[in-house]
Amino acid sequence: MGDLTIAAGDEVAFSRSLTHISGTRTDGEKTDVWVRTTVGFRKIDNQWKATHEHISVPYDMETFKASVDLKP
Repeated sequence: MGDLTIAAGDEVAFSRSLTHISGTRTDGEKTDVWVRTTVGFRKIDNQWKATHEHISVPYDMETFKASVDLKP
């Protein structure tokens, strides 16, 4: 994980980061991508709970194809 940013209040917080995912899929294909991750948190019963998560990859606006080869 890199480029982590956290914004927190008394009851709500958000984190944003770049996350590196690499490994071998079950079909043997290798994967190595960076994705954007945003997580929303709420304080419930005095504990922080993740209540929303969004993961995405940038895409080429002309071809509408994912740009999975980008590096930060």
